[in-house]
Amino acid sequence: MTLVLSTSSPQTSVAVLDEGKVRWSDQQWAPRQAGQAIIDMLTVAKVNLSTFQMFVADTGPGSLTGIRVGVVMAKIWAYRYGVSAGAVSAFDLFREAAVVALPERKGQWCIREGTSIRVVDSFDPSWLGYGHDGEQQTYPEARCARGESIQPVSPWDLAPNYLAEPSISQPNPIGTNIG
Repeated sequence: MTLVLSTSSPQTSVAVLDEGKVRWSDQQWAPRQAGQAIIDMLTVAKVNLSTFQMFVADTGPGSLTGIRVGVVMAKIWAYRYGVSAGAVSAFDLFREAAVVALPERKGQWCIREGTSIRVVDSFDPSWLGYGHDGEQQTYPEARCARGESIQPVSPWDLAPNYLAEPSISQPNPIGTNIG
């Protein structure tokens, strides 16, 4: 069995896959609370982590911190139970969306149309937020993970797949006059 975590958006989702079929899944609106949401969902479902052969994390693009939460949880559990980890792109966690738009940085969007991925600075209203699905926003769902889209890796090698470097400032060296 495989446990899939998606934490790249404000909607956190978890799924249990067994031979490619979804055996259980849940999702929770949890902006900035992905880790707690995962624990809560797994506790309610009485999921036994020792039964999994692989722990898969959504590696982005999306929320920098959210992605790291899912990756770290999958790494820790895979390492703890001596099994494989896996990576899946947030783009592959949508139900048949023709155009998927994911936030990259403030004011930038990562767009996938077919197999083409590009970063844009403007937002086309037809993309509707995280994904295009008629008239409502859609978010990555762990239950949409498919075997062919999951890349098995060792727990040590599981890492976020940022399409652009994080836009964070570097700390000032010790002893530098800040003011």
